[in-house]
Amino acid sequence: MTTSYTLPVATTSTLGGVIVDGTTITINNGVISAASSGSFNNASLTGTTTLQHPAEIITPLTGATGTVAHDFITGSNVFYHTGVVSNFTANFTNYPATANTSYTTTLIIQQGATPYIPYAVSINNVSQNLYWTGTVNPTGNANKIDSFTFNLLYTNSTWVVTGSWVSYG
Repeated sequence: MTTSYTLPVATTSTLGGVIVDGTTITINNGVISAASSGSFNNASLTGTTTLQHPAEIITPLTGATGTVAHDFITGSNVFYHTGVVSNFTANFTNYPATANTSYTTTLIIQQGATPYIPYAVSINNVSQNLYWTGTVNPTGNANKIDSFTFNLLYTNSTWVVTGSWVSYG
């Protein structure tokens, strides 16, 4: 049985509802790909999605103290901290409040002689309850690399934030 569907008219910015930021796009046996200089913006995929060699953008931050913005718009869910000055509130900004979604965000801290941690969390400037693994607040380790992973779940118009921590070195 053959099924056919007519795609909307392609332009330099759209192809069948897919927004393209370049002019080269290929559809081969149902696989959509862009030229190496192209990308897909705000793609929504359903079903099983297979990625080969995904890479995430890292946002470097220096001198954390007080409340530190970790901006979703940077395209990053991985933030690398150096020169941290004190324990700080991680403020996750511009995270979409879309029903029944979750975001995983990691803060990697290159610790100095005195370790510091993200001891509190805000989302879009609103303080949130933070639930640590095993209900134990982390302490950080001097002169090591500490990794803090936060799961931000938005459901029933409410954020639920869980955190875990591991030290390396």
